[in-house]
Amino acid sequence: MTAPPGAVTAAIVLVPPALGGGLDLLTGSAHGWGLAVGAVLAAVWGTVFAAAHSGLSWVIPLPPLVVFAVTAAVSLPSAGTSPLYGRPLATALARWAIDSFPVMVAAECAVLAVLVLRGIRALGGGRNGHG
Repeated sequence: MTAPPGAVTAAIVLVPPALGGGLDLLTGSAHGWGLAVGAVLAAVWGTVFAAAHSGLSWVIPLPPLVVFAVTAAVSLPSAGTSPLYGRPLATALARWAIDSFPVMVAAECAVLAVLVLRGIRALGGGRNGHG
């Protein structure tokens, strides 16, 4: 019995950023390179897989949401006794969004790069090599 493509795609998009964020948490990396690499790899791999299984409609907007969720989850344990650093929830959420924005952009650019490359390949494939 095989897993449905949607479940596989969800795992592909969620697991690498979560592992990267966990690695950042364990190593104390303030730069978040684990999350960034995991998010970009997940965006590329998830987009390729979803395109092959007709699931692009929900995968394209997903990387920024995943990055935000992982950033928030990784930030909570590092806050010690006060999970919101003593700030109101809206302030903490805004800080997490600002901190993770470059990673969100990188992941979304990876999605767009895959889509552009697929489009170029599709256009070139329609000519059968004759120019």
